[in-house]
Amino acid sequence: MAADGTWAEREPAELVAELAAGRPAPGALPRGEWQTVVQLVRPLVVDDERPAGTGPSWESSAAAFEYALDAAVEAGAMRRRDAVVSRLQASRALLRKRPPRPGVPLLDPRHQVELALAELPLTEDEARAGAATWRVERDIEVMRRLRGAKLLLTPLLALLSDAGPEWWDERLAGWAALLPDLP
Repeated sequence: MAADGTWAEREPAELVAELAAGRPAPGALPRGEWQTVVQLVRPLVVDDERPAGTGPSWESSAAAFEYALDAAVEAGAMRRRDAVVSRLQASRALLRKRPPRPGVPLLDPRHQVELALAELPLTEDEARAGAATWRVERDIEVMRRLRGAKLLLTPLLALLSDAGPEWWDERLAGWAALLPDLP
């Protein structure tokens, strides 16, 4: 560990081992440090092309990444939607290199669909109505909600495309059609 004792300056193997074990508690680190920890752990999951035995295992790194995102949200360092978007982006990067694997959250397209759908800030009908009028009405709140939906849907639809047609979820058909009309 670094002389000043920050978690963000630990060696990758030590950082991953602690996070994968559920440490430190969300309130134990300053908000900004949680953001740094998330950014340090993400490449250990996504860019896992190091030789075997030269760093933390992919499974440990994935568990550490999931915990870091959850802890950052709980500590107030990230919004839940931003954590879901980070998971979707990491999942997409992984699914370009690895096959889908149900039961492994970052490799499970169905799990990612459920996360994204639960976090959408409006219904499909509300999005359709807002998409038809946002350019004219310029309602900032509607535009923010539509943009929030687009930020979730863009990586989700891309990862499903990468995973293959067998992973498509029909609940997304209307959303996919709306995507080009969202701000």
